[in-house]
Amino acid sequence: MSHIQIEQARVVRNGVAIVDGVSVELVPGQVVGLIGPNGAGKSTLMRAMLGLVQLDAGSCRLQGRQLESWSMRERARQMAYLPQNTESHWPLLAARVIAMGRLPHLSYWQRPGPGDQQAIARAVQLAEVEDLLERVVTTLSGGERMRVNLARLLATGAPSLLADEPIASLDPYHQFHIMEIFAEHARSGGSVLVVLHDLNYAARFCDRLLLMDHGNSVIQGAPAEVLQPEILRRVYGIDTRWVESEDLSLIVPVGRHRSHH
Repeated sequence: MSHIQIEQARVVRNGVAIVDGVSVELVPGQVVGLIGPNGAGKSTLMRAMLGLVQLDAGSCRLQGRQLESWSMRERARQMAYLPQNTESHWPLLAARVIAMGRLPHLSYWQRPGPGDQQAIARAVQLAEVEDLLERVVTTLSGGERMRVNLARLLATGAPSLLADEPIASLDPYHQFHIMEIFAEHARSGGSVLVVLHDLNYAARFCDRLLLMDHGNSVIQGAPAEVLQPEILRRVYGIDTRWVESEDLSLIVPVGRHRSHH
């Protein structure tokens, strides 16, 4: 059974369809990449799958049940969200922020138990943020904050992880590290939806890609099907070339396509 399934999703803002008839499902064992130009509707679609944006048409199911039939707390145990903006306005210790990942599992004023502490410790280790625990989050760099919030995401223990541009502010080591964490989460039976702009990470780590443009689904399929030069030229307005070596194939943007407006 799919973890999350959204069908014919339509979201309208000021008379404009930001998302228009898009369907996608997250299934156990897969990383799904959501790609497309700025303003394509990727973040809005992700937020609709979480129930944070109301659909004007279409439906969303979580574990086979209509999303609306789940309480917010129940949803938060099944789906963990890493937003694009991890700006923090409160001077909390990073350790405290990470521990917030366990809130969906606790009743009000309940203190985290041994199982919660175990989940937090595992998340800290996976995200490699041991050195940041005693830092105040408002003093962290954008990349460090993203890693602390990744640990919070992992601490939830949710089967479905949804992350909006999680590697945009990171150095190459941590970009690889985060994508490896997502791939491992999928291998252990979880599902992942990740918004990406780097097409090589999309090609290398995703099992399926959904390419969006102007609120529409352009194509959905395996990376090799989706990342075709003629499709990328049409949607992104760039010329690209696949470069193959013995054990690696890379997609290289070679320039803007001159006739694209």
